[in-house]
Amino acid sequence: MTQPADGDLRIDEVLRNTYRIVSLLGRGGMGSVYLAQHLRLPGKQVAVKVLRGGDHLTPEIFARFRREAEIASRLGHPNIVEVHDYDTLENGNPFLVLEYLRGESLQERLERGRLPMEDVVSFTRQMGSALQAAHGAGVIHRDLKPANVFLVPTDSGGVVGERVKLLDFGISKVLSSTTVQTQEATLIGTPQYMSPEQAQGKNRDIDARTDVFSLGCIVYEMMAGKPVFGSGSLAQMIFRVVYEPPEPLAPLCPEATPEAIAAVMRALAKSTDERYPDVSSFIEDLTGTPLHSLSTAVGNQP
Repeated sequence: MTQPADGDLRIDEVLRNTYRIVSLLGRGGMGSVYLAQHLRLPGKQVAVKVLRGGDHLTPEIFARFRREAEIASRLGHPNIVEVHDYDTLENGNPFLVLEYLRGESLQERLERGRLPMEDVVSFTRQMGSALQAAHGAGVIHRDLKPANVFLVPTDSGGVVGERVKLLDFGISKVLSSTTVQTQEATLIGTPQYMSPEQAQGKNRDIDARTDVFSLGCIVYEMMAGKPVFGSGSLAQMIFRVVYEPPEPLAPLCPEATPEAIAAVMRALAKSTDERYPDVSSFIEDLTGTPLHSLSTAVGNQP
C-alpha cells in the first residue's frame, strides 16, 4: 500500500514511468530528496531531488534548480555529483535525478573532530580539482560548505579511500550568463563560509576568488577542528567575516607545515586582491603539488 512520505511524494509513487520512490532521504527549506529505484534497471538506485510547491517558488528559484542540472551535467567531473535527468511532476514542480551517494557529508565527519593532514590534503585536492573545472567553465559555486561536500568510500585497485563529491550548484553564478539576475546587496551563500564580498552583498564582485575564500574556510576547519569564524547570529557572522582576522591556525594544527598555514591564511584574506587568483595556486602552495587535469594534459582533445 502506498504510504505518504512527507506531503510531496508518496512511497511507491512512480515518476515518469521510470523512477519508483523508495524512501525519504532528507528535507531542506525548499525541497526534498528521495531514494528511488530505476524500474528498467532494477539494480540501479538514484536520488530524486524535488522542489516543493508554494508561493516561495519564484521564476528565479525554478531557474536555479534547472541550472543545477545543466551545470553538473555539462561539467561531468568525477568530483561533482552526477545528474542523470531533469523533468517535471504532473503538477509542474521540477525534479532532478542524481547519482545516489553512499557515505557521509564532510559536515558529519567534522562533528567528530579535526582531520589528519593526510585527509585534509586528499579532500582539498579533490575539491580543488572540481572547482578548477567549474571555474574554467565560467561557473562560481558560491555556497561551498562542509554540508555540500560528500565523502564516498571507494575501493580501486585494492586500495580503500574516499572520493569527494561537490553538491548543490543551484545558486552558482555563471559568469557569461545574464539569464538570471541576482539583486545587488542580496546575501547569497552560508554565513560561516561566505566571503567578505558576499557578506556585504557585493554580488557583482563575485568571481573565482570568492570560492577560494570559502574553500579556505573549509580547509581551516578541517585542520583546526572548528569553524574559522565560530558561530552566532547572522549579524555576528557577517561582522567577523568582513572585519575580524582568523584565530592563528598554527597552534591549532601543530603538524601542519608553515607553508600550509600561510596558504590557508592567504586564501582567507579579506581583500580579493590579496587572495590567490585561482584555486590551483592555493592547492599548490597548500600541498606542494599543482593540480593536473586531462583537459590540460591532452590539449582539450575531443
